[in-house]
Amino acid sequence: MNAGRRIGFGGPLLSPAEGVAGAAEARARGGAAAAACVSAAAGTAAGGGPGSGAGSGGRGPLSLSRASLMSLAAKAPLSLEILRPLKDLTSFRIGGPAALFARPRDLGELAAALAFARAEGIPHFILGGGANVLFDDQGLSGLVIRLSGKFRETRILDGDPASGEGAGRIHAGAGARLADVAALARRCGRIGFAALKGIPGTVGGALVMNAGAYGTEIGDRAAAVEILGREGGPGPQEGAPASGLAGAARVPRRRIRFFARGSDLEGRGTVLGAELLLGEEAPAEEILRAERETLLARRARLPQEPSAGSFFRNPEGQAAGRLIEECGLKGERVGLAQVSPRHANVIVNLGGATSADVRALADKVRGEVARLRGIELVPEVRVVSCRGEVLP
Repeated sequence: MNAGRRIGFGGPLLSPAEGVAGAAEARARGGAAAAACVSAAAGTAAGGGPGSGAGSGGRGPLSLSRASLMSLAAKAPLSLEILRPLKDLTSFRIGGPAALFARPRDLGELAAALAFARAEGIPHFILGGGANVLFDDQGLSGLVIRLSGKFRETRILDGDPASGEGAGRIHAGAGARLADVAALARRCGRIGFAALKGIPGTVGGALVMNAGAYGTEIGDRAAAVEILGREGGPGPQEGAPASGLAGAARVPRRRIRFFARGSDLEGRGTVLGAELLLGEEAPAEEILRAERETLLARRARLPQEPSAGSFFRNPEGQAAGRLIEECGLKGERVGLAQVSPRHANVIVNLGGATSADVRALADKVRGEVARLRGIELVPEVRVVSCRGEVLP
């Protein structure tokens, strides 16, 4: 999941004055990046941050005519769509078009797409399930990549591959849905993914963000992760990747740092897949009951309007939602974006909200919590500029 900049984990405990200053500084950085997006869309430099694959200058792809974009896409070594609406690919239902959009089906096509982006000097962004991302209203002036084909496959690595009996370890491509992994774990008689069943999104995005719920995180289930290096080749590895993908680096769990809603996989390359441990054996009825309880609990606490789930990370020893509610911000609105009356750490799209609405509301929440409680909240949602950078 490449992006220009990755925010760190957690929020430091600050004095009220320091909290306000920190939040203001973050808002200023985000505002400058948003202004740069407008310039990029107008045809100025479209350079990205580290790992974005951006060039250092030239006209941004979103400034090109449809005919010019079609001509650029025709040069690619794989099929590309132009001006693909990003709002249709995210749970927030917000975002302008991607200048170019690719669905590589295997490692060869993915490597070709990345090489094309580097050669043309345009940013690229790897999009998972779109459940934890907010795109810019301008869209993304570069190449958005969503893995498909072989990257969506799951495979049993031990036990009976037909029945799943005796299986405790599987391989899942980065594009595989967490719901499909949970279903395979159930078929194998394992309960380790029951708590993760209701999480929308894909394995790749879940690993990068260390998605979790109800005491279980996917990092707890990872035996190894396969990565394509930032320059399109493998890095140091131990053992052959279970996927058999030539050029993939296999990184064992002990060499990966997972923490609450994050990992150090960000910036190391593109996650291709993982070997996952399915957890303890359990009767089918117990697994089904655990999955039902998980889904019911999620429906009871989360709003039904389009959102990206929890917007801010929980500061150490605190719950972001409780802090926001104590500051009287439940139900607060900017445009058609609202702090959910049901769950204060969820910002919802009431229908027609813009990225600017959501960012302004998030900045207001951060500023008030810093002012009243001396704590700076850090976004859990990846707020992506039109140049493919993750904003602070």
